Amino acid sequence: EHMHVIEGYHAKVNPEKLGLNVQTFVFIALAWRKDNAFNKFIEKIQDIPEVVECHVITGEADVILKIICKDKEEYEKLLFEKLSQIEEVDHLRTQFILSTVKDSKVLPLDYGKPRRRRRKANS
Repeated sequence: EHMHVIEGYHAKVNPEKLGLNVQTFVFIALAWRKDNAFNKFIEKIQDIPEVVECHVITGEADVILKIICKDKEEYEKLLFEKLSQIEEVDHLRTQFILSTVKDSKVLPLDYGKPRRRRRKANS
């Protein structure tokens, strides 16, 4: 902790047990012609509790959001009343998560370290 490697402790919560049944990834292309578009966009999404992750990415979109909502109707409301109203958003595309097959928060700490070879037993 004193080395700032551990940034916090969190419980792993099952969203469905809380009635949060819809998870989406939203790919957003920003309207770069707007002054300070990136910083303004980031500031605005901080106030949207359904946005649980935000990552700057490469490719056709600039940002990917992970959103968790109660149901499709709640997501639709969020999409039309909040996300699409952010003027720094040029366009967006939603992908619904059907299932999650891996969700590990364990980091690959052995990455880059040489692996020891196992000795073969003599027969």
